[in-house]
Amino acid sequence: MMRSQRSGLPIAGGTMQGNILFSADNTHNIGSASLRPANIYVGTGIYIGGTTSANLLTDYEEGTFTVAVTTAGGGETVTYDSRSGIYTKTGRAVAVYGAFDLATFSGGSSTVRVSLPFTAANAFMPLPVSGQSGFGTAPGVVQTNNSATTGSLLALSNLSTGIDATAMSGDEEMRYGGTFQTA
Repeated sequence: MMRSQRSGLPIAGGTMQGNILFSADNTHNIGSASLRPANIYVGTGIYIGGTTSANLLTDYEEGTFTVAVTTAGGGETVTYDSRSGIYTKTGRAVAVYGAFDLATFSGGSSTVRVSLPFTAANAFMPLPVSGQSGFGTAPGVVQTNNSATTGSLLALSNLSTGIDATAMSGDEEMRYGGTFQTA
């Protein structure tokens, strides 16, 4: 059985129904430095630093995703030597890192795209390319596409120009990462 340091509220194994009410606002802790709860399960969210909807954290997630290289026009055939992606989602913000090493790339048309683990918001957000090789035109950023789970590869020399599928040889590799907002 654990007792809170101030009120002596006993919490034992089993179930508890209803609310835990404190006698004064912003004066009580759950646990302490030496008596910490193992896990806290929350159904809808946690208010952090305030009580307005802007302070409500309703989602946190860590995971992996499989990076896919596609084109805006479709019709491409791609094989990979390796590909991987990891992310941390806190509320609507997603910190993402993706990498791929192509074995072959053929077909396709228009701008080359890479996958994202979540649908991006209606805003273009650049994710910097942190390393690349094999590209005829070096990519500088992955630009998130509005309301899509992809980002377009834009040229380092001109960030308004997409990397075209016809310039791909199948020997490219790239790493990208950054933060974007979900829809």
